[in-house]
Amino acid sequence: MPIISPLIAGLEWLGRWARWVLPAGCVAALVLPGLAAFLRPAFPFFVVVVYMLAVARIDLSAVMRGLAGGRRAFWLVAGTGVVTVGGALAGWAAMRLLGLGEEYEFATTLGLLAPPIASSAAFCFLLGLNAALALEITVCASLLFPFVAPPVAALLVGAELPVTPFQLALRTAGIIAAGGVLGIVLRRWMSPARVAARKAAFDGAGAVAMVLFVIPLFDGVGEMVAARPVLAAGFLALSCLLVLGPQMVVLRGGAEAGAVAMTAGVRSVGIVVAAMPGDAVFTLFAALYQFPMYLLPLIVGRLRRSRF
Repeated sequence: MPIISPLIAGLEWLGRWARWVLPAGCVAALVLPGLAAFLRPAFPFFVVVVYMLAVARIDLSAVMRGLAGGRRAFWLVAGTGVVTVGGALAGWAAMRLLGLGEEYEFATTLGLLAPPIASSAAFCFLLGLNAALALEITVCASLLFPFVAPPVAALLVGAELPVTPFQLALRTAGIIAAGGVLGIVLRRWMSPARVAARKAAFDGAGAVAMVLFVIPLFDGVGEMVAARPVLAAGFLALSCLLVLGPQMVVLRGGAEAGAVAMTAGVRSVGIVVAAMPGDAVFTLFAALYQFPMYLLPLIVGRLRRSRF
C-alpha cells in the first residue's frame, strides 16, 4: 500500500535512533505544556499501547507456560514478590530515617512497588543482557502488582493514598490486562514471523508510544517545578538513585545480573499515575523519573562497554 510502506520505513528509521528518541521525548514533553495538557485525557490509553507493543513482540503463551509450574517458576514468583515488598519497605524506612518527609516516603514506596516497564526486555536486547529473564521478571511483577502493591502501600502510606487499595488494584489490573490482550491479538493478526521481521519498525513504534506516553505525564509539571524547585530537584536526585543505583551495583556482573538490575531500575511508575489520576506530587516524581530511565540505554551501554 502507498501509505503503509513510508510509514514502516519511518518507524524503522526511528527504531534505529530509539536510544536518542526517548530522552528527546522527555525534553519535548517539558517544553510543550500545551501539548501535554491536550494529551492528558488519553494518558491511560498510551500506557495500554506501550504494554500492547511490548507483548506483541514476545511469545507470552510460552512465558506463561514456563511460569505455570516447576520449582524455578515458584522461586521466580516468590523471589519477585519478596524483592518488591522488601525493596518498598527498605525505601520507605530509608526515607523515614533520613527525615525527608511524607512526600519522599510516598514517592519512594509507590515507585519501588511498581512493576518493571513493559519495555525492560527491549532495553536488555539493546544492551546484550538476558532479555528472557527480564521478561519473566516483568510478567511476574506485573501479575503480582495489583494484589501486592495496594495492601503494602496502604500499610506504609495509607493515609496519603487518594484511592482505596481495591480501586488501585482494579485499575492497574485493567490497564495491564488490556495491554496484554491487545498485544496477543496484534501478534496473532500479524503472525510471529512478521513481527520478528519488523523488529526495527516495532522499535520505532515503541519509541513513539513511549514519547506519547511521557508527554501527558508532564502536564502541569513545569509549573510545579517552578513553584517547588527544591522538591523537584530532590525527586530528580531520588529518581537517578532508583534507576541507576541497581545498574551500578552489578556493572561488572553478567547478562543475568544485568537483567535483574534492569528490571529493578526501570519501574512503570506511569501505571500508578494512570491508576491514581490527580495526585500532583506523585505525578511530579513520575515525570522526573522518566529522565534517567529514558537515558538508561545510552548510559549503561557506554559504561558496560568501558568496563569489559
